[in-house]
Amino acid sequence: MPEPITHDELKVALRNRYKMPRWLLLEEVKSSTGFGWATSADAVAFSLYESRGHEIHVFECKASRGDFLGELKKPEKSDGMIKRSDRFYIVAPSGMVKKEELPGPWGLISVSRSGDDGFRLRTVKDVCTERQPGDVPMIDRPFASAMLVRLFRRAEDARRGMVHRDSIQGELDNSYYRGVATGEYQARFGLEKHKKLQKAVDEFQEKTGVFINQYNVHSEAEDYKVFRRFMGDAKRFAHLKVWLEQLEKSLKSTEELQEHFREMELKD
Repeated sequence: MPEPITHDELKVALRNRYKMPRWLLLEEVKSSTGFGWATSADAVAFSLYESRGHEIHVFECKASRGDFLGELKKPEKSDGMIKRSDRFYIVAPSGMVKKEELPGPWGLISVSRSGDDGFRLRTVKDVCTERQPGDVPMIDRPFASAMLVRLFRRAEDARRGMVHRDSIQGELDNSYYRGVATGEYQARFGLEKHKKLQKAVDEFQEKTGVFINQYNVHSEAEDYKVFRRFMGDAKRFAHLKVWLEQLEKSLKSTEELQEHFREMELKD
């Protein structure tokens, strides 16, 4: 079962549909600036194409049934934004709201999950706002000021989230020089290690008379293994020889002692 769609995800779905260059979408827009605002909207989209009549769409996102019913009890709250828009929509998870429940000027967009992290939007009810004589202009000065404030704040948020080009270049330069320094150190370390190894090989060849190259290194290594094994056996044999010599001396001493006792018995 898919996870319930949250209020923030409903706004993400709107951003995915109403985006540049066709649309300019602003979020959390009030009817005016300062403390005198009467109503607000979760999002307002402005059509940037003349072929679409530069329409203004207003959206109220409702992620829960209770939130929607609360809005439904006070439909007059949305009147100010409806008069300033061409279309007013309730945006809700698919199946949560029925179009028959909505007042006449309210439209409905349902949102469902699509894929791992995408959303599918479907316009269930589409209503164009009817303009009446004496209605406030769709974009009066207070409303225009409120929209400009939201646009400015969005630009400020984007600016703070941007990384300056000089900062990126500086970090690239630092990474390059760190890489060069590391490479030089590793090269010096490798060269010193090579020199020590070459010195050890030269001393080995000088003392043994065995010269090693890329063609005989394996055979010389096998010969050296045999030689070390032989030397190990020779050492063991040397120890055995010493032990045998000591044993012979002990036997000889015993024989001399026995001969001495026999001579003493003959004298008695």
